Amino acid sequence: MKIEQQHKQYRIVTTSEYNDIQSDYEYIIDDANQSNDKLKENYTKTLFKDDPILYSVVYKDDIPWQFSNVITRDIFSNGVRLLNRLYVITKNRDNSNNNRPRIPYETLLMVKQQQELSYKIINIDYVFMSREFNSCLFMKKMTNELNQHLNLNWKYEKQKFKVCNSNTIACQQWICWSSNKLKELPLIQV
Repeated sequence: MKIEQQHKQYRIVTTSEYNDIQSDYEYIIDDANQSNDKLKENYTKTLFKDDPILYSVVYKDDIPWQFSNVITRDIFSNGVRLLNRLYVITKNRDNSNNNRPRIPYETLLMVKQQQELSYKIINIDYVFMSREFNSCLFMKKMTNELNQHLNLNWKYEKQKFKVCNSNTIACQQWICWSSNKLKELPLIQV
């Protein structure tokens, strides 16, 4: 199953078939492995081929610009994590902290595609995004952007939740989420 959408010079593709985007993912993974990104060990071909249920690529002028995937785990209690392993090609990053712009519209469209396809291909109760660093403020910003620009129904949490089966700090993350069925997030609060 696949969704494709054009927005200005960007094309956003989300698919359930790794082969649809394999060469573009590998291009981006190679960029990650050559970068100084502090989380570059999170970007390997194995992690992206075997674990995810959906794959997304944003192209700018037909060149891969950013990607992420969607995963599910038992600890998610019938939910999926969107924007998993989000990565933007090194040369396309805005590293300035001066009046950082809103979240790119193309990233918001990627979330919307991932949300739509997740509900279509598997029977889930909710979708969420998580972030290890900073505070709930980024999740609040993401929630506001999704709700304002795409008319989605997202909410954010003001505390961290457990997103993997380890007791490490990396498994305790800030969350924003959406559900048509649930009133409370079924993840374990830490």
